[in-house]
Amino acid sequence: MKALIVFESAFGNTRRLAEAIADGLRSAGAEPHVIPACEAPGTATCDLLVLGAPTHFRGMPSPRSREQAVARGASEVPRTGLREWLTTADLSSVPRVAIFQTAVDSRWAGSAARAVRRAVGRRGAERRSFIVSGKAPVLNDGEKESARAWGVALAGDR
Repeated sequence: MKALIVFESAFGNTRRLAEAIADGLRSAGAEPHVIPACEAPGTATCDLLVLGAPTHFRGMPSPRSREQAVARGASEVPRTGLREWLTTADLSSVPRVAIFQTAVDSRWAGSAARAVRRAVGRRGAERRSFIVSGKAPVLNDGEKESARAWGVALAGDR
């Protein structure tokens, strides 16, 4: 199974999760390819597309929220991200989509994953949330391991 993991990251947490998910997929026999959204191909050709983004202002990152992330010390902020890629990418040949997000543990945080699912138009897409904490957010303990386990599970759900 070929998997493409397309992500956007500001503080590095979503990137670390994308890599952990890829490790899990690989350990289960899949062939994952991890790429930032700003470098992703215009046409996704894979058996499984995994999309990941941090939650900014209750949804997907935007140019404004990226600027604010830089002001808060983010070092990996792309000029364009998942939101922009999804508006132009051809996903018509992708049979399966899974979505993950990073978010603070608050009912008021919103959901980048929900916004991604709407943009992709896949109601059945599996979604997973990983928790971050702090002003310059870091992954909570155990989240990277949970991401790897999710990657294994995604490979098993062929």
